[in-house]
Amino acid sequence: MKVVSKKDFLELPEGTVFCKGCQWVFYDMCVKNESTHNDYYYTPLYSMDCKGLDDYCDTLEDSLKNGTSYPMDLSIRRDGCFEEKDIFIIFEKEDLYDLINMLSKSLNNYKHYV
Repeated sequence: MKVVSKKDFLELPEGTVFCKGCQWVFYDMCVKNESTHNDYYYTPLYSMDCKGLDDYCDTLEDSLKNGTSYPMDLSIRRDGCFEEKDIFIIFEKEDLYDLINMLSKSLNNYKHYV
C-alpha cells in the first residue's frame, strides 16, 4: 500500500482500489472510475442498494431489526468535494492478491447467518 496526493491520485487508472482520507484518517474502500479536471468518479464497496436517502435509512433499519439482506449498490458516484489536501491509500497489486486470498478463505468458510 502507499499514500498519494490528490494530484497523483487523479492520474491513476480506472480500477484502482483506494481509501480516501485526510492526514491521517482514511475512510471506506472504493474503486476509482474516470477522473475529470479536479474531480473523479468512484464505486464504493460498502453500500446497500436503495432508492435515495430516506430509503437508505429504511433499508438499514429493516436489516438491523429484521435481518433482511439487500444487494450491494455498485453504482458509480462522483466525489465532488474539490479538496486539494485529500490523500489516498492505494492498494497495490500484491495487496489486492492478499485481499482476494482473504476473501476466498472467507467465502470457503461462509455459513449463512440466518
